[in-house]
Amino acid sequence: KSHLRNKEILLVLDGLDAMAAVRGKKKSSPIVGLITELLRDCAPLKILATCCGVLGVVRGVEEREFPLKTMQDDQICTLFAKLTGEAFTPDKVGMVGDPQLYSSREVLDELAKHDIITKIIRGHPGRCWEAARKYKKLKTLDAVVKDMAPKMSTPIEKKVDDAPMGYTSVAPDAFGKDDQFWDKLKQEVHDAEALLFWEVFKPRLQVPWEDFKARLGQHFLSFTKATRRLDQEDILAICQFIQRLAKRNGERYDHKNVSARAFGIWWRRWYIPFTSTVKLIRNVWDRNLVMGVAYSKQSIEGKIINDPVGSFMLRLSGNNPGCVVMGFVGADQPKRVLHVLIETGPGPSGEFKVNFNDGKYQTYGSIEELILQCKRVTILHPGHVKDSVFGPSAQNNSIMQGGEDEDDGPS
Repeated sequence: KSHLRNKEILLVLDGLDAMAAVRGKKKSSPIVGLITELLRDCAPLKILATCCGVLGVVRGVEEREFPLKTMQDDQICTLFAKLTGEAFTPDKVGMVGDPQLYSSREVLDELAKHDIITKIIRGHPGRCWEAARKYKKLKTLDAVVKDMAPKMSTPIEKKVDDAPMGYTSVAPDAFGKDDQFWDKLKQEVHDAEALLFWEVFKPRLQVPWEDFKARLGQHFLSFTKATRRLDQEDILAICQFIQRLAKRNGERYDHKNVSARAFGIWWRRWYIPFTSTVKLIRNVWDRNLVMGVAYSKQSIEGKIINDPVGSFMLRLSGNNPGCVVMGFVGADQPKRVLHVLIETGPGPSGEFKVNFNDGKYQTYGSIEELILQCKRVTILHPGHVKDSVFGPSAQNNSIMQGGEDEDDGPS
């Protein structure tokens, strides 16, 4: 421990499958205790462990699971043959008749049906190595199956009492089930980051809204690198957008659970453009200069309608994900609040594009540049001169928008 303390080291621990299985049986595991102790006491140490499920190293430290795709049967059969040094013959895999009648490909195909592949190895490279080592000693496939089968009797799934929400410890018998889970999930979700978002819920393809909300709050911070969290009103509004998108795409409404299909639709059409914009305006978001998606057009109007001409507020658009809406008090009579949509994305001269209803789009390199150059807005509600909060000298200033009426919250 003294050697690892205060050193940036990646410690790789391979083949901890038995540790995950022990954790699933609620037995104490020395290696899990050691990992937990090292991660607590030896920051910034990081550990990469390979196993068949979550170890349950969660008390005071973070454990993340990155599922790896299992190998296909033909790949496993080829690897097994190479590891054993055997050119498998028909009789060794249980085929009958003249060996000359079969090709090596047919023998490998038959091997793929054997219990050694379907019940023992299950597409797991580490277990393939173990089975090959056993085969060299025991000489027959059936003997290897008999020897290794008792180890495969752990129940498919055990909930880890101390694990974070959604995590499960998956024992060796679950690999076939995992394949089916990931195949089904990939039909609904076509993005690697989305798979990482949902992997804490496996093997479930629908989860309670409360679990999803907790995961959403965690993922938003890690994905955008923001320091300001989504508040509960924003999270509730986002869940409503998920329900609307799902309904439009023929998904049955479920007030208790969110499905992987609804999640996949929302991820592509809403969450990616939304978080991409948050990344672009992260400094403005972190400093509370822009409101979340829970704020509506009517919410902004209620806040600033009695403010001086030029007063304004910014909010992230829920109906136009990826866009920012600027509401400001216009010079018109009678007095009214105008709203303009600020689009984000690569442009000829910047990332932010706005049209003030005059038919001409103007582009800017940053949201701060847009605000500072816009002559129609002067005061950020409640009473902050825009240069003092968007200017170069105000990059660390944070405010709370809404003034004395902030407790009213979004309407």
